[in-house]
Amino acid sequence: MLLQRKHPDGGVQEGDTMDIPEWKEKVLECVHAHNGATFVDIMQDLGAATQGEIPFIHPRCKNVVFWTCLDDSLVMALRHLLRENTIVFRKTSPLVYAMDGYTLYMPVADEEKDYSFPHWLPVSLYPAGAP
Repeated sequence: MLLQRKHPDGGVQEGDTMDIPEWKEKVLECVHAHNGATFVDIMQDLGAATQGEIPFIHPRCKNVVFWTCLDDSLVMALRHLLRENTIVFRKTSPLVYAMDGYTLYMPVADEEKDYSFPHWLPVSLYPAGAP
């Protein structure tokens, strides 16, 4: 997917689509701006283009879900950033998400393991090397 148009405020508007390098750039900006960005922060900062049908699932634990209803290129960009050690995920309290008005309607994962059905692992995204 390619960016259809850029906006003066740097945000992404409904109808915009981005490719993986553009997503990576925007996610990094968001992560640095928040220094502990949640998926809610990403959705609010980057707008409707973040929405899709793809869940972001733990790479080794098939029933551990980080977030749902994301754009496929965004999920791929996040995977690239993690693999490149540019960002890290840190487990956070579900209350962090609840305070922003968003949670997933599934049990919260206590740890990274193979569950028999989907569990939500709430995380915050940090720049690699951040304290």
